[in-house]
Amino acid sequence: MAECWECEATTSQPVTVTIVLPTGLSPRVQLCPSCYRTYYLPLIAEASADGAHQAPPSPETRATGAASTRR
Repeated sequence: MAECWECEATTSQPVTVTIVLPTGLSPRVQLCPSCYRTYYLPLIAEASADGAHQAPPSPETRATGAASTRR
């Protein structure tokens, strides 16, 4: 069980995400599945659309040890 960083709901299926800040810090936070879909995925899509960022690797890519495409 974990508490969602965004809505503070308790979830048994947390999704751990990395938020890259302009300061260079990259905190990892846990989101509930709803906040992941509602808030995080649109942020990634917007960042990817601006051409300056790329989407983070999928969980499957990380599990296989493939190189990250994140800048």
